[in-house]
Amino acid sequence: MKKIYLTILFYLLFLPLAFAQIPANELGLNPLSLKWSQIKTDKVRVVFPRNLEKQGQRVANIVHYLWSNSNESIGNKMKPITIFLQNQTVAPNGFVTPGPYRSEFYLAPPQFLFNGPSDWLDMLAIHEYRHAKQFSNSIRGVTRLAKTLLGSWPWGGVIGAVLPRWYFEGDAVVSETALSNNGRGRQPGFNMEYRTLLANGIKYGYEKAGAGSLNDFVPDHYNLGYHMINYGRRKYGETLWAGVMQDAVRYRGLFYPFSRSLKRRTGLTTKRMYKQMVNELDSVWQSEATRLTYTPTTQINQKKKRTVVNYQFPHVQADGSLVVLKDGYNEVKTYYKILPDGTEKRLTLSGINFDVNTSLSVNGGKMCWAEMGYHARWGLKNYSVIKLYDLKTQRKKKITHRSRYFAPALSPDGSKIIAVEISPNLTYSLVVLDTEGKVLKKLANPHNYFYSFPRWADNHHIVVVRQQKEQNQLQRINTNSGQTTALTNPTSVLIAYPYAQGDYVFFMGAYTGINNIFVVKQGSRQVYQVSSVKQGAFYPHVSPDGKTLYMSEFSPKGYNVSKMPLKPADWKVVQNTQTLTGGTDFYKTISEQEGGSIFDKVGEEKFKVKKYNKWTGIINPHSLIFSVLHPEYGARLLFDNKFSTLSANVGAFYNTNERTVSYGANLRYAELYPVIKGSYQRLNRSRVNANSAIINDTTITFGLNEQKWQEDRYSAGLELPINFSGGSNFNRMRLSATFHQISVNFDNEDTRILQFDTLTGSTAGQFARQNLSFEPFQKTSMQALELRFTNNMQQQRALQHINPRFWLYWDLRYRTTLNTDINSGNVFLGIFNLYLPGFAKNHSMYFSTAFQAENFSNAYKFVNYFPYSRGYGSWFEDNATKYGFNYTFPIAYPDVAIGPLLFFKRIKANLFYDVTRLNSDLINTFNGVTNTRLMQSTGVELTFNVRALRLLEIDMGVRYSYLLDAGTFGIANPHKFDFLLFSIGI
Repeated sequence: MKKIYLTILFYLLFLPLAFAQIPANELGLNPLSLKWSQIKTDKVRVVFPRNLEKQGQRVANIVHYLWSNSNESIGNKMKPITIFLQNQTVAPNGFVTPGPYRSEFYLAPPQFLFNGPSDWLDMLAIHEYRHAKQFSNSIRGVTRLAKTLLGSWPWGGVIGAVLPRWYFEGDAVVSETALSNNGRGRQPGFNMEYRTLLANGIKYGYEKAGAGSLNDFVPDHYNLGYHMINYGRRKYGETLWAGVMQDAVRYRGLFYPFSRSLKRRTGLTTKRMYKQMVNELDSVWQSEATRLTYTPTTQINQKKKRTVVNYQFPHVQADGSLVVLKDGYNEVKTYYKILPDGTEKRLTLSGINFDVNTSLSVNGGKMCWAEMGYHARWGLKNYSVIKLYDLKTQRKKKITHRSRYFAPALSPDGSKIIAVEISPNLTYSLVVLDTEGKVLKKLANPHNYFYSFPRWADNHHIVVVRQQKEQNQLQRINTNSGQTTALTNPTSVLIAYPYAQGDYVFFMGAYTGINNIFVVKQGSRQVYQVSSVKQGAFYPHVSPDGKTLYMSEFSPKGYNVSKMPLKPADWKVVQNTQTLTGGTDFYKTISEQEGGSIFDKVGEEKFKVKKYNKWTGIINPHSLIFSVLHPEYGARLLFDNKFSTLSANVGAFYNTNERTVSYGANLRYAELYPVIKGSYQRLNRSRVNANSAIINDTTITFGLNEQKWQEDRYSAGLELPINFSGGSNFNRMRLSATFHQISVNFDNEDTRILQFDTLTGSTAGQFARQNLSFEPFQKTSMQALELRFTNNMQQQRALQHINPRFWLYWDLRYRTTLNTDINSGNVFLGIFNLYLPGFAKNHSMYFSTAFQAENFSNAYKFVNYFPYSRGYGSWFEDNATKYGFNYTFPIAYPDVAIGPLLFFKRIKANLFYDVTRLNSDLINTFNGVTNTRLMQSTGVELTFNVRALRLLEIDMGVRYSYLLDAGTFGIANPHKFDFLLFSIGI
């Protein structure tokens, strides 16, 4: 019982930090016109657009099979889940979330099938439903108590506090690998990352492997988790991790119960198991390397890399230069030309896109690629549009709009484009367009094969990878007649990135356990191995004379462009093209434990389909969140429907400093084009009042007093979010109008004297009558209107960029009382921030300005949101103008751990100078001083990116401010220190 109390105490102290950062669920994601159906059983509810019944039936059947099978490695507790199939987005993704508990599948497959040539929906279902099983089997002990008493987000919080993130994703990757003939664990490109590090003598410690790095390449938690889970199951049995997970969520051991349970069951801590796992991989791969013969290559890019930099998609030009896509930890995706002497010339930025959908084609003096486009209103309705760049004129244009085209490729003469089209109905097509974006032809695809990376063989034929079920195949298609010719036999081994040169088609293949470049002669189906590099080769391209092969090779510092001579006599025949013939076979044990691929075992039951009512569960209380951070203590009850159209909360808080209680409720409904919002709040307010008493014509008393009161505020309004993102920039705008009905209540007016003075002289009485005749603040009801406009436009940023290289932020806000002379008031606030590049790639300078106008004599004062100079508090004024200059830069990337408590990834600094001009007519005559006061400060913010307790990503630090005008505001000590907490994430 003592352990339970300690665990609950730990939860109360620790988790509010995480809950404070829980984002509101994004609302209004799908068009109102989209009609939905559902399959509802005792195990799952699958919700899908009405024309996707086939996909809905498939997902329901897979879930029903997995409900009763493959549970030994996770546990037998099952909890029904709602799964939404999203068809309006082109993003290949999926997730399971506890609040509210649901899963969403994004149905458009990626061009690069990173988990192998299996059906995207099948693999997505296995992976995401494994997450659902993880959540279901976590409902034990303390975690069950948290879920029962507090709901979804606390449930997710107590799970996340004990299970490392690599466990969640590694266990799911193991499942997709074991329960299919593919999966990431079987793909050489997935194993390539650890293989490359170990081949170069790089062995990171567990803390760095788990936390990642902002400077060095570290395989992500999917990769780490797969190898850890796989190693544990091979060495200690199929049920190992089920027991470890169940112990951990019961909190058997207050600190690091996951590692404690692992040690009880294996004798190894997580650090020790990680070390043994890495040593085994190193031993196996070193042994394998001794049996391989490598082909020598010459690296093209010679610019020294200080961090991870990638050179991908090389295209050799007639003058010997190369056009490449370059990106890295310190640079966003950008197209470059590498000249024969090694000089790099920047061409243009690439747009926003997922890596698995990235491609590049260069022909006929032009470049083309696909990038994301966005619907102005609906968050899950987006596009894949084609951009064209003229290498001669250096002009870029978007040639398709609101399209869903992927992997576009220019014909040899640059007059046509071939692209893959994926419709919202999940029909796949090959489309021929002209360079203005007009569709010339759509090739027939009666069997609805999925196509990836089409490329022109000549002006009338293309080569493309075709995928169906668990196999893929290289094909040649006549774009005039539609006639299809198979170039290779169907195989479960992944192939990608075909490139035709004369009678040959080069492509990336995984046949030997290392991704390399292979070739097939058209008409023969005989596959030959061309390159044999140590780690992995991608994106083949052949010189115009057919004598040199260019490609990208992986290294610990990212991809490099290399070349090798083409000598057909040296090409090696690939004997077995059906299965992997080299590389690790670690997946075999987990596949045997699970019984192999499930796809021929899943049933084909026809479940009853009904209309899905979007009002189902519209009022859905799911989480009770406590705040125990001094000085405010309280709780909020969260309401979010699973369809992401309504969000609400109610809460109450006690402030120990002010000894006041506040409470309220908020609601947002976002199924219509504008978002409808409403709220009620009981607020505790305060304001500074000026009062005077006239003694005679030459003497008055003058006082500044703080007045406190309570407000009951009822609000209703409309909000219009607009997304203008495109190209390399995210651009979001928001317009809102809110009406407030306010009731004011107070017991006494002046509660605390702030300042008291006596004025004497011949003008004292005149000053009092002119400057101190304020309207009284009265106990009454009133109405107010709030109008607001924000615009946030920023360039996509690289991993090391502290701030975007360009960022423009506007916030204009006007609030006023309506139709009243009693308690009247108004205030305008404008904020403008501009971020620009600094003197180095990861440096940033930014300028901040703000202006606020609100007469100090107003009877009613709105809540003050003005950002005064750092180090100062708020002050009274009629208007205020702030200017700020900041220069931000990284100091170091230490990658240093303090045990398991903190892992320091980056130290950064921000130098600042702020000046705020305060103007007040009241001050103009009082004591004969000027009506303008300056509030100046300068200093430095020293902040740290850390991973805390192996669980949380935290950006925190300290600020030192030197107050240049401290004496003006009665501040005795000009040196001010503040603790900064910018963000907390998982």
